[in-house]
Amino acid sequence: GDAVLTLVAEGADYHCEFTAALTARPSGNGPLEIGPSKVTTGEPRTSCTPGAPTEVTLLSDGRLQRVNTSTGEKLTYAKG
Repeated sequence: GDAVLTLVAEGADYHCEFTAALTARPSGNGPLEIGPSKVTTGEPRTSCTPGAPTEVTLLSDGRLQRVNTSTGEKLTYAKG
């Protein structure tokens, strides 16, 4: 239940901040199971939509892969 994800999305006409909690303790090298996100700040609030539950996995090359467990959509993050 601990908050493990915070995310900020910004554009020319909006600013959204989100948080999401861990839903299960990972075992071994298993993914982090993260519940749906909640909007904590939104300007304008109507521009910000909570996200679906996700799983985050550390890939062998050091990148993170985030999978939307509702749709299967994948995003991969690399250190910049």
